[in-house]
Formats: sequence, C-alpha cells, structure tokens
Amino acid sequence: MQGQQIVPPQQEKASPETKYIEAKKLQMIGQLDRAIEAFETLYKEDRQNDVVAFDLAKAYDAKGDVLLTRKYIESALKNKPENIWYNDFYASFLLKADEYRTAIGPLDFLITSNPLEIKYHDMAIEASIGLKDKVLGQKYIDQLKNIFGTSERVLTRTFEYYDVTNDERALTTANDLILKYPNNKNYLKLKARWLNQHNRKEEAIAVFKEVLRVDPNDTDANLVVLETTNKTDEKGNAYLRSLLPIIKNSNIDIDNKVKELIPFLKEMALNNDTSLVAALLELGEKLTLTHPKEAKAHAFYADVLYNAGQDQNAISQYEKTLSLDDTNFKVWEQLLALCASLDQKEKSLKYSYEAYDLFPNQAPAYLYYAKSLISGNKIDEAIGILTEGGLVAAGNKVIQSKMETTKAEAYLKVSKFDLAKSAVDKALALSENKNALAYEVLGDYYSLTNKPEDAKNAYLKSQTLGNVGIKEKLFMRGIH
Repeated sequence: MQGQQIVPPQQEKASPETKYIEAKKLQMIGQLDRAIEAFETLYKEDRQNDVVAFDLAKAYDAKGDVLLTRKYIESALKNKPENIWYNDFYASFLLKADEYRTAIGPLDFLITSNPLEIKYHDMAIEASIGLKDKVLGQKYIDQLKNIFGTSERVLTRTFEYYDVTNDERALTTANDLILKYPNNKNYLKLKARWLNQHNRKEEAIAVFKEVLRVDPNDTDANLVVLETTNKTDEKGNAYLRSLLPIIKNSNIDIDNKVKELIPFLKEMALNNDTSLVAALLELGEKLTLTHPKEAKAHAFYADVLYNAGQDQNAISQYEKTLSLDDTNFKVWEQLLALCASLDQKEKSLKYSYEAYDLFPNQAPAYLYYAKSLISGNKIDEAIGILTEGGLVAAGNKVIQSKMETTKAEAYLKVSKFDLAKSAVDKALALSENKNALAYEVLGDYYSLTNKPEDAKNAYLKSQTLGNVGIKEKLFMRGIH
C-alpha cells in the first residue's frame, strides 16, 4: 500500500527577480497596497537590496507615510550612497519636510555630480533660504553664476533669492535684467513691484509708466497709474477722456473701471456740466461695447443716460442689465421709477410684477406693483398687494407711509372716501407729517368731498414739504 502512495511534485520556488517583476506590475496597475506587501516580502529576504528599498520609499511617499518613506530611502542610500536618483529623491523629501540642514549634504553631492543640472542649484538656494543662511545662499548664487554665467535664468533666480532674503541687491539684479532685455516689460514690472513693496512708491509709478511705453495696454501698469493719477491736476474732463484707452481695454477688470468712474457720475448728478455729460456718455457707451456681457457696464451706462435726461435710452440699458443679471434690486427700482415717470403702463405692469415675484422681501416692489395695478383700475388687487407689502415693510415707517398713501389713492379712485381718509391719516402719522405726497392725496380727498379750503391748505403744505410735481395742480385750481 505504501508503494502505491502518490507523492505530489514539489512546486518550483519563484526567483527574487520574478517576485520583483510581479511587485512592479502591481505598482504599475495602481494596486499600491499589494505592491508594498510584495516589496516588503522581498526586502525581508534581502535588506541589502537598495532597488527594493527605493521602490518602497516611493510607494510610501505616494501614500503620505513620512516615517516609512524616510526609513526606506535612507536604507537605499546606505547601500548605494552615490546613486543620483536616490539622492535626488532624498533631497526633495527633506525639502518637503523643511529639513533644510539635512538636505544640504545630498544637494552638494548632486551639484558636484551634475553641475549642469540647474534644478539642483535651485533646490540648494531654496534650502539656504529656509535656513536663513545668507552666507550659504551666496555660495550657491556664486556657483550658479560661475557655471551658467549671467543668463536670463540665472539673473531671474538671483533676483528671487535677493528679494526673499530682503537684500538690496535685488534692485541691482532687476536693473541688470532690464538692461539686458529692455523690451521685456516683465522685468520692468519686477522692479516696480519691488520698489512698491519697499515704500518707494513714486519710483515704482515711474517704472510702471515705462511699462506703458513698452505696452500701452498692460493691465497692471494701467491700474497702478490709474489709481495714483492726481485727478485734480488732470482738469476733470480731460482726465476722463484720457481714460478711454483703459475703458476700451478688455483685459482690465470692469470693477476697477466702474470704481474709477463712479465719482464722476455722482458729480454729473449734481451739476449740469455739458462737457462732463458728453465725456461720460462716450465712456459709458465704450464700456458696454468693451464688456457687452457685463451687467455692471450696462447699469453704469444706464445711470449716465438717466442723469443726462435720455430716459428712453436709459430704460433700454436697464432692460439689458436685467437680461444679464436680474439679482440687483436697485436696478429694478431705477427701471420702475423711469417707467412710472414716463407713464409706460405696460412696461410698468410687466416689470413691477417681475420684481414683486423675484423679491418677496423688498417692500418697494409691492409698492410699484400696486401702483401699476391702480393704473389699470385693478383696485382690489392693488389693496391686497399694499396690505401684504405693509407687512413686509414692518419697521420701515417711510415705506409704510408710502404704502398707506398709495392705498388712499386707490380708495379715492373708487370713491371709498372714509377708507381713503383713514389711510392718508395713517400715512401722515407714520411720517410724522412729513410725507409731501400724503398731503397731496389729502388735498385730493378734500377736493372730492367739497372742502376747497382744506384742499388748498393740504396742497400748499405738500408744496412746502418739497413736492415739485404739485405745481400744475395748484395752477389748475388757481391756488397761489
């Protein structure tokens, strides 16, 4: 029976080379954990195998395991201290860990072994900066110059080093770059920024102006010169017209342009200066042509047109603004106020409803919508909207007073005189008798209820409070 037993054949043991190839395959297809397990097995079998140790270092580095990365790269270097790739990896690892002093050793070896590999010089300079060791840093800068001369790359790196270490020689290096590459605006900007950072602002502005001589459309230089120009010396309108190249430059951010123009828009609203109006109209138009898809451009131009008395054109620009961005309620208010002043009933109703729908927390939206409904003789709907809007305006007595004034107008339109009187009294109480339009409505109430003397007093009170629009009504009634 024993003679009949079948002895299974012994399996051939895989060679270290085969195991290594299998481990590399796992690594290459992204199965990192299994690859590490395979490499670890190989490493336990031969701790002198620097290649396996290096693969483990790279694998653990990919996993973010600092301790094991260090263990295996140092093991690899222990067995092959002059291997370029191991030293390269180790130096990079140490720099990432901010271990600048330890990194100097492998970096010196790398520079000596590969003097023409500029990245090792860069890494050594980085280490010296981390150590705040200017003597060491100057050593590496000098080595860089000795090997590569005063090339563009060397001068740029030298500037960066002196800049970071707060060394005045940064300015000299910037000047060397400008002298060598006079048509490269980037080196002028390098110098200008350095001067600005060191509170030498006037010199910086002068250099930025040199940038504009090389490239009149440079965004950074234009913005700096724009922000620092003495506008009073530029005589206002002449300064405004000088902005045209900047306004037409699509690379400059629109926010900076609008910010620069807003003070002139405010001045335009206060003063009827025809030359200022003409300049702003031109700039506003150019702004929309340069930024046709920017709501801010159209909103600014609309404000200019409004202040220039071009109401219909202003409406078109406000409409364009809202087609691009309908989230700014102030734009809606401007559009609604214009439509109301021009008695454009269809647009008033359309836009006031849209504003009411979009901004349920904005009481003025309710007010404009109610006014449009009243204009269309939809009194009951208007009263409902005003009541709803009054709740939204709770705490804001100015808006609440306007709501009640409008409600009184609605009631007068359907001859509900008692309700009108109650609403207008409430409007006046909320405003502490300062609502000019409420006094006008009160005058209308007295006029409709045959109390001419009381109507006259109410109208005159409205005029006294600043209601300019009541002049025609006073004239028609012979009130002086």
